[in-house]
Amino acid sequence: MPISSEEANRILDNVNRVVDAIKPHLAGHPSEVQCVALADLLSIWLAGHSPKSRESLLATHIQNVRELITVNEMIMFGPDGHPDSSNGVTRQ
Repeated sequence: MPISSEEANRILDNVNRVVDAIKPHLAGHPSEVQCVALADLLSIWLAGHSPKSRESLLATHIQNVRELITVNEMIMFGPDGHPDSSNGVTRQ
């Protein structure tokens, strides 16, 4: 069932508040520490769901992550994308 734009905005506001609260706890730590911390949080989230639904939830999560990479890369590095990208913004 589709949600209203008002409800979508409320959800996005909540998402932004949670992300803004978590970012400072990850900032400044090495990539490998951030990676394992995020993996632990993801596994906690998945463990709270039925084992039957976990694969589907994980697939949807990875799809969401892939879609957000380009947006966040542009926010971080501008329209030219990551400095290691030879052709501008990376497409995942």
